[in-house]
Amino acid sequence: MKTTATPQEVLAKTYLNITDMQILLGMTREPARALFKQVKNIETEKLGKFDVWPNMIQKDNLLKALHISRDALLRDLELREANKKSAQSVESKSA
Repeated sequence: MKTTATPQEVLAKTYLNITDMQILLGMTREPARALFKQVKNIETEKLGKFDVWPNMIQKDNLLKALHISRDALLRDLELREANKKSAQSVESKSA
């Protein structure tokens, strides 16, 4: 059973939880939690107290809060993967 999702799989979702944000943005738990609360407060201001999923936020609202487009986030993910692969190849050559 696969327990961790790739950032691309998370990006395909409409609603995100804190763990999804960690995977997508490469953050640790506490900064992701703080950002989640910030976005949740913005959603609460728009929707009022009616909240269908208290532990989820809309992906579009997260992107708006970060002032980033989906395409820019995809490019960032591709760059992160490329850097990770190049770092692994450098490590294997030095070992």
